[in-house]
Amino acid sequence: MNHSAKQTILVLGASGLLGNAVLRVLAQSPALNVVGTLRSDAVKARLQSVTDAALILPVDATRFSDLQKVMDEVRPSVLVNCVGATKHIDAGNDPSIAYMSNAVLPHSLAALTANAGCRLIHISTDCVFKGDKGMYRESDPTDATDVYGQSKAAGEVHYRNSITVRTSIIGHEIDTRRSLVEWFMMQGAECKGFRKAFFSGFPTVTLARIIRDHVIPHPEMHGLWHAAAPRVGKFDLLSMIAKTYGKQITIRPDDTFELDRSLDGSRFREATGFVSPDWPALVAEMYEDRQRNQALFGN
Repeated sequence: MNHSAKQTILVLGASGLLGNAVLRVLAQSPALNVVGTLRSDAVKARLQSVTDAALILPVDATRFSDLQKVMDEVRPSVLVNCVGATKHIDAGNDPSIAYMSNAVLPHSLAALTANAGCRLIHISTDCVFKGDKGMYRESDPTDATDVYGQSKAAGEVHYRNSITVRTSIIGHEIDTRRSLVEWFMMQGAECKGFRKAFFSGFPTVTLARIIRDHVIPHPEMHGLWHAAAPRVGKFDLLSMIAKTYGKQITIRPDDTFELDRSLDGSRFREATGFVSPDWPALVAEMYEDRQRNQALFGN
């Protein structure tokens, strides 16, 4: 590909929950030339209807030959890895699949990008922690006991050309309905809302903006960083989503489940100047992004 002086960004896994947002948000910047990879053409037309980013397919991120070919073709200065087996699907609990996607792949990408003089931005998760204390710092040891959490911890990259951003995400998927928001929108007249389950993640559109505005412009940042929104309980979060989205539902408060995987993002804030909006603003940004992109997500 013949690119201009713009910085070229390669988004690996551009059709996923995070990848589609990263592709779209980064492509809004006139300073970035954004290219995304897809495994198939299933959502290509819909992605092209909402973004000018270039798309390359088919790319199987677990095949080194595919990765090498796309790196040679695109020659990016930054690769954002949005590929992974998640806890919402069976693959996230299958060691053979989870460790290949979540542990082996990031380290392979780190080596591949280092050889190409490219920076790797890798996204990890708060699920590397059991969630028995909350407000975890980067210095806290990981202690997940499940396959998904352990595989994600093993895949965190700490090389000079790589940054691992630990966080958590909510948002909208293109075809599937596995994530928290999609699950909630499919509920009927009532559902449970856990008041003692806390997290500090972001809507995918917000995290994409953080990557664009606060991670890419700081090439000196490497190793492990926590990016965090204000700590929020799932009951309060679902209540805000219902209000913003106009969903008529009774959310029954439930105190039987306790979990706190919130992260302390103060070190990231000090390094980048990023200050998170409050949760009403974050939910509004997620809703507005979905409304603007109905051609991608459906009505």
